[in-house]
Amino acid sequence: MNGNKMEIKMNGVVYEAKLDMGALAEIQDFFRKKNDFLKLPEIIRGYSEENFMIINEIIIQSIQRCHKQLKRDEILDNMLLKDIGKIKAYAGELIINSLPKDDKKKEKE
Repeated sequence: MNGNKMEIKMNGVVYEAKLDMGALAEIQDFFRKKNDFLKLPEIIRGYSEENFMIINEIIIQSIQRCHKQLKRDEILDNMLLKDIGKIKAYAGELIINSLPKDDKKKEKE
């Protein structure tokens, strides 16, 4: 992992992904277009409540931050139902990696 980037493997395809301010803004914009503006706590709550619209959007936008040439449908095609557990775990890891770290933990690293 480089910075807050991580590798995501879905359906045999390996992507780099990062959840940053740009990805969060794109997630919010996606839901705003559906008349459902989400703030950061609502995005995190949606993940913990297994809202797969939110989980999918976290994955899609995080991948598109590293692979701007990819279309959302190309990514969705590789998000298989059999990998639902892995996909949720990747979204959780992206969230954890993007949150600020405790200053004491930073000193140890």
